[in-house]
Amino acid sequence: MRNNVVMALHNYFASKGFITVCINFRGCGKSKGRTSWTGMPERGDYEAVIEYLKTSGPRKLSHLIISGYSFGSMVAASMPRDEHIPYSYLLISYPLSVQWALATVRSSYFTTQANQLLKEDDSKVLVVFGDQDQFTGVGSYQKWLKGVGKHVEAVLIPGADHFWFEYEDRLVAKVNEWVIRI
Repeated sequence: MRNNVVMALHNYFASKGFITVCINFRGCGKSKGRTSWTGMPERGDYEAVIEYLKTSGPRKLSHLIISGYSFGSMVAASMPRDEHIPYSYLLISYPLSVQWALATVRSSYFTTQANQLLKEDDSKVLVVFGDQDQFTGVGSYQKWLKGVGKHVEAVLIPGADHFWFEYEDRLVAKVNEWVIRI
């Protein structure tokens, strides 16, 4: 795992005593297999990791922060909630304008899941994006986030693009502000 965003978040959460799990989706890095182009097998993999943590993890979970960056945020937003454990969602650089390319024939499923998450108020949600994102413009994010529930916080980081190089500290600072409140 050599992604700057994922590692910055992992280091932050680990330093605060959280149990963290970083996964490469199929075909990324040293992961076996290949990308599905539907997002559904990757969703199943993420769900299996969550289930493992809930049933066999190192300690009983009191709160779960489901997070994802880029494609991972699309998958994270689709994770079902559990009535026994509070869930919060951290979505970084959600690939709103290119979701159709990442999930081809299942894009509408991920759109529906994300929109439902933003409208229902049973989980706290933080959406973080940069104003220089190469894949989704600020206007698209603003339109998507218009009228969402009070449980959703959207944070725009000036100067940051989709890849967050040299903006990791600002990202982590915003995540920390949010984590303190949830």
